[in-house]
Amino acid sequence: MNFDMLPDPPMIGRKKELSRLELALNETKHGAGMLVLVSGVAGVGKTRLVMEFENEVLASGCKMLFGGCLPSARIPYLPFLEAVNGLFDEQPDKHAINRTSRLLSSTKKAAPDMLLAVPVLGPILKGSAIFVNKYRGTATEDEVDEHILFATIELFRTESAKQPLVIFLDDLQWADNSTVGMLHFLAREVRNLPIMLLGTYRPEDIMIDKKQGGNPFLDSLRVMKREGLCEDIAIGPLNASEVGQVISAMLQQPVDGAVLERIFKESGGRPLFAVETVRMLESRGDLAMRDGIWRIVGASESDIPSSVKEVQIRRVERMTKEDRRILEYASVIGHTFNIDLLAELLKVERLDLMETLERFQNDHQLVREVDGLYEFQDEDLRRVVYESISNLRRKELHRMIDLSMKRQPGDCSN
Repeated sequence: MNFDMLPDPPMIGRKKELSRLELALNETKHGAGMLVLVSGVAGVGKTRLVMEFENEVLASGCKMLFGGCLPSARIPYLPFLEAVNGLFDEQPDKHAINRTSRLLSSTKKAAPDMLLAVPVLGPILKGSAIFVNKYRGTATEDEVDEHILFATIELFRTESAKQPLVIFLDDLQWADNSTVGMLHFLAREVRNLPIMLLGTYRPEDIMIDKKQGGNPFLDSLRVMKREGLCEDIAIGPLNASEVGQVISAMLQQPVDGAVLERIFKESGGRPLFAVETVRMLESRGDLAMRDGIWRIVGASESDIPSSVKEVQIRRVERMTKEDRRILEYASVIGHTFNIDLLAELLKVERLDLMETLERFQNDHQLVREVDGLYEFQDEDLRRVVYESISNLRRKELHRMIDLSMKRQPGDCSN
């Protein structure tokens, strides 16, 4: 079977979240715009939910614009620049001059400052560059920023009068100060307009930034929630049954229970990770059809899909040295670990360790508490952490764990 030719599996387990988006869309169409945020860890299905919602947006006669933030380059206003370009992308290239004229007219003099806020200009934006110096004159930086804000809302107000707008802004955890300021400003201004602002973000990323010095989006998010400017839809991992539905829909044939159990454990209920794991198992020959059922036929443990591994590595690398050490020791104990054993290995107070693990669970969704024990949210994360430890130190940790477990009654690992 060529997995590259298979359609993406249908969205599973997000009916409640989709209904909330549809309700917000209906209010937007009637002139009560708003900011709606979809939050969740990487791979949990935020983008998939928005893709499903896009079908509803287009079917309702609205226009959807797209923009996204980048982790390595926090370019001022980047997602809004992309969204502005999206207003005119549907026309053929031969109308580029007309599109530029429309852009200049809609933004009423101030738009060139917004458009030139980044060093890279698209074909549409280059046509407006010659007007910038005439507009700027002796204006101060604060005055320019103010004009950018009001020109942007004027542009969106003009366009939304023709057709209701949904402006999707992806990965807001990486937004720069200018983008966050623009978002906060627009969230206030769209409440009486047919404009829906829809953003996604990863809570674990902004909480790591908070501990390391601050995140502009987190600071603004708190204020916007206090002002009642946004609705936050948090989506969590799928349960075992829902992951099974995703995999069965993808493979289109009966699937052995052992396959479903393994992929659920490794993916931690994240649908994107589950799909990537299926693709990798099949490509390696570890997953095959036997007697009309998909079964594991290869090695008992496979590699982690590269896309999944990159996400997990990034989560670990951004943590402090002290937090990584706790995860490393826990990963050597196993998928499930006893807090008493972990506290003894780390030589820390049990209560202090419990507070840290609660932060791992609530802020970062790295671990979870189950019946007095803790376990990793997904096995792929544990394996990435485990493999990051040098062989010599890993061997010493195993020795220390063996000694500690002999001194403690019962089974301390599970």
